[in-house]
Amino acid sequence: MVARTTQIIRPEALGIDLAALDPATALTMTEVAEQRLVPGRGGRRINAQTLQRWAGTGAPVGPGIRLLLPARKVNGVYLAMRAWVEKFWAEKLRRENAPAGPAPPTARQADRSARRAHAELQKELSRKK
Repeated sequence: MVARTTQIIRPEALGIDLAALDPATALTMTEVAEQRLVPGRGGRRINAQTLQRWAGTGAPVGPGIRLLLPARKVNGVYLAMRAWVEKFWAEKLRRENAPAGPAPPTARQADRSARRAHAELQKELSRKK
């Protein structure tokens, strides 16, 4: 089995400086969820624990790609600025809706292609004899 590597996109890649956190105006993940800055599924509110997970390990945005929610942990609580969350959500949507490249071949397709190439090579070699 092939080991999969995960690419993590950090807040700095979005031009966000986490050191610029202002605790006076920062939002907890519960407040982000309550204000519906990130929509949930089916019109429901997103769970604050989902946002915390995205701040820690990132939100999936493609095969093997995760986007970290820009937030800093202060006294055990993740805090984020409203503009950071809005930028994060826009980037997540952009990456999810980007046209995907061709799907990699399945194991069966790769095997069939390799067998076909091998047969063609054998045919060429037998002609040259």
